[in-house]
Amino acid sequence: MNSTKSPASHHTERGCFKNSQVLSWTIAGASILFLSGCFITRCVGIPFSHKT
Repeated sequence: MNSTKSPASHHTERGCFKNSQVLSWTIAGASILFLSGCFITRCVGIPFSHKT
């Protein structure tokens, strides 16, 4: 029973690790996009506000 149980648990651990890795990459990408978006808005917004 132990021999069949340990590969199964190992497989689940691997799946969880993969999911957490994907989640962390998604969060990182979203934060980078958000920061770059704010930076662009600021750079574009400042000259426009000065012109107006």
